[in-house]
Amino acid sequence: MTLRRFAILSSVFVCFSTSAPAFARTIVVDNDFADCPQADFNSIQLAVNVAEPGDKILVCPGIYVENPPPAPAAVLITKSDLRIEAQGAPGDVILQGTSAQLAGFHLLNTKGVLVQGFTVEGFGTPGLGAPNFLSQGGNIRIEGGSENTSSENTILKNVTKDSLLGDGIQVINSSANVVEQNTASDNLGPNSDGVQLAGEFAFNNVIRHNETFGNGQIGINIFGPLGTGNVVFGNRSYDNRRIGMRNVSSTGTLAGGAHGTVIENNHVFANGLPLIPNAITGGIVVGASHDVIVRNNRSERNNQSGIRLQNSAVSNLVEKNEVFQNTQDGIQLQTNVDANIVQLNLVRQNVRDGIRVFDTASAENTIEGNVLLDNAEHDAHDDSVGPGTAGTANFWINNKCGRDDPPGQNENRPGLCKNP
Repeated sequence: MTLRRFAILSSVFVCFSTSAPAFARTIVVDNDFADCPQADFNSIQLAVNVAEPGDKILVCPGIYVENPPPAPAAVLITKSDLRIEAQGAPGDVILQGTSAQLAGFHLLNTKGVLVQGFTVEGFGTPGLGAPNFLSQGGNIRIEGGSENTSSENTILKNVTKDSLLGDGIQVINSSANVVEQNTASDNLGPNSDGVQLAGEFAFNNVIRHNETFGNGQIGINIFGPLGTGNVVFGNRSYDNRRIGMRNVSSTGTLAGGAHGTVIENNHVFANGLPLIPNAITGGIVVGASHDVIVRNNRSERNNQSGIRLQNSAVSNLVEKNEVFQNTQDGIQLQTNVDANIVQLNLVRQNVRDGIRVFDTASAENTIEGNVLLDNAEHDAHDDSVGPGTAGTANFWINNKCGRDDPPGQNENRPGLCKNP
């Protein structure tokens, strides 16, 4: 304990010695004044209340139970340009709450706030509806009310867990935020996500290098109507009850979609297990959205499809993904899915088909240059009817199929596969 106290206090003194604007200062918080006996406050909220833009708040080890219900948030932050950092090893600084509160940390109309290194657990009120992202809370919540009211905040290296009814991390109507290197797990409500991004003023957010697992609904949920330019990069999402990553419309129509998202270099696996009757599950799902890029992801061992385009998803790009050992199709296109490009993917060893166009109404999709190997029923399968390849409504170009034992079984219609 003595060594840890010395290390914490040393970091505080270093903060004082670095160059900073004249108004910047370091405020130290310790819940019981044991680890940092010269701390300024025993409450994070009290430190936030007195802080000015540019200040740093260092929070020493302990379990913090801040503003109790009926206060909607344990720590409400409405000031900009603050750094709020947990000190000590991971798990040493815990913000603890209950489902009676909307949020643990609630960044409301802030710019340039950093929240780093905390374990935040147990917060998040239930949504009204199925779900209503404005009323369903979470452990950490960034929220703006209109364009440019909230932006450029950073949520870094936090653990968000054990919300019984809410999400791990929420970004609502806020732009240009970075959510990075966090863990969001075991948020167990039927509509609980690890990370949720939602709202028409949510532009240019980056969700990268996070780990989301064991959540009640979805690992990372991008939920429209939404601003464009959002990026989901380098995350691991697994063992979530329904879906690893989802990019969908909140209204079920293209007008309410989450458009222009880039979903890239993620590893998505073992989602949707065990089976939920009558539920859509899987690795990556894109619905009622356009201009979404799904690239260089690895989607494996998910229940149902590895990658699924659904419900009027149009003009999206699915390329260079590795999709294997999912319980139904590797890549599935279903329900009025038009004018998408599915190219250069490696799709192998899925329990049903490699790439399947599942309904008769999906048309003008280009399926090109994919390598489809050892999928159990067909490597290539298209149920549509039209003027495209082999009497389908879509264009199958230079796809290499590997399953042909017995002969003719690698495609449900001759002409979908072209072996060199």
